[in-house]
Order: sequence, then structure tokens, then C-alpha cells
Amino acid sequence: MARTDIANYLRLAPETVSRVLKRFQDEGLLKVDRREVELTGRERLQELAAAILRS
Repeated sequence: MARTDIANYLRLAPETVSRVLKRFQDEGLLKVDRREVELTGRERLQELAAAILRS
């Protein structure tokens, strides 16, 4: 899935998606290779999602 497709699906700007993906890569949470995304920090991503849902 292209970043623009992800952005459209989430109703975000493509630049926002790119920044978040880069940040998550830098933090070791995922690996991005062209159109593939591999979750490498699944537990941490779940913690982040849970914190967002609680707020």
C-alpha cells in the first residue's frame, strides 16, 4: 500500500504519514521497504495505541 493510500484511508496528509513512519522506523517499531511495512516493535505499538484510546 502506498503512503498516499494510507494517508487517504486515515484522512491524513501524506507528509504526516511519512513523518510518522520515519519516526517509528527510527524508534525500531517498524521497517518500511517500498510498499511493505513490517512491525518490529509490536508490543510497544500496542502500548502506544492503548494510551491513545485511554485519553
